[in-house]
Amino acid sequence: MTYIIDLKTVSPSELAQFWQREVQRWREQLFWDVSDRFDTLRRVLERRGLQGVALRIGTQIEGYAYYIISGRLGVLAGLDLAPGWAGTEAAKTLLQAALHALWQHGPTRIESPFLSFDGTWLPPAFEAQGFLTYWREFLRLQIDEQLDDWLEPPKPSLPMALEPWHNAHLPEAAEIMHAAYEGEVDTEMSALYRTVGGCRLILEQILHQRNSGVPIDRASAFVRHRGEGIGFIVITEIAPQQGHLAQVAVRPAYQRQGLGHLLLKYSLSQLAALEFNTLSLLVSRCNARALRLYQVMGFQAILAFPVFAWEPDI
Repeated sequence: MTYIIDLKTVSPSELAQFWQREVQRWREQLFWDVSDRFDTLRRVLERRGLQGVALRIGTQIEGYAYYIISGRLGVLAGLDLAPGWAGTEAAKTLLQAALHALWQHGPTRIESPFLSFDGTWLPPAFEAQGFLTYWREFLRLQIDEQLDDWLEPPKPSLPMALEPWHNAHLPEAAEIMHAAYEGEVDTEMSALYRTVGGCRLILEQILHQRNSGVPIDRASAFVRHRGEGIGFIVITEIAPQQGHLAQVAVRPAYQRQGLGHLLLKYSLSQLAALEFNTLSLLVSRCNARALRLYQVMGFQAILAFPVFAWEPDI
C-alpha cells in the first residue's frame, strides 16, 4: 500500500539512507561537502520541526519532501526519492502532496530551487500544477590543471580600484546586486532579487549563515570607480580546496566592459595562490552572456537541473 504521511511522524533513522546517498553524490559529482546541511535537517526533524510529507510504501519510506514558509512565500526546499522511484506515479503523488501542503498555508508565491541529480521528470510534473520551469547550469573549472595561468593577478585600469572584500561592503553590494539583476530571469526564479533588502538577505545568508560554504575574503573583492562601488565577487570554500563563486554582480552602466572578467581573474589568482583545486558556480541557462564568459575561461558543464516558480498570475 502507498501512503503519504506527515514528515513529522518520520524518524531521522528512516531518512538516514537518503542523506548518506545525497552527501556521497554531492561529494563525488560536484566536489561539495554538504554533510552539515543534512546534519541540520536531522536535528530539525528530531525536534519535529521539519514541515513536509513522506512517501511510505508498505513499511518502507521511499521518498520525502520538505518545505519552508516565510511570510507569504513558500519554498519547496528539497525532494528526494529512493533509487528506482524517480518519475513514477508514486513520485508524482509525493510532489503533489507536498505542493498541496504548501498551498494550505496560503502563499502568494512558491519557489522550488533545490538541485536535483535525476530531475528530468520534474518539469512536466511541476508544470501540470501551474509552475514555470527554469534551467540552471552547474559549471566547474579545474584550477590545478592550469595553475600557472591564474597566478598573476589582473591589474585594473585607473581610476578603478580593487579592494579586498570586507563585510562593511555588504550594504553597497546589495544595491549593486539589485541593479545588476533588475529585469533578469533570476528575478523570476527568486523574488529576493527583486528588492535591495532581498539581495542583502541573499548576501547575509552566504556570508553569515554559510549556505554556500565558508567565505574566502582573500579571494573575494569589491571594485570602485572614482569612489563609487561598481561591482563585487564573493568566493567560498565548499569543501577542502574546492572553491565556489557564490555571487558576482556589476552595475549595469559598467557591464560589457570586462569588469566581470577582471573580478573572476582576480579571484582565480588568489585561489591559485592558495593551491585550490577547483572553482564551481551556478548560472541560469538563459544568461547567455555569462555562460559565454565562463566557457571562454575554461569552465565545464557538470550538471543541468530545473528550478520552478509559481504565482497566481504566472
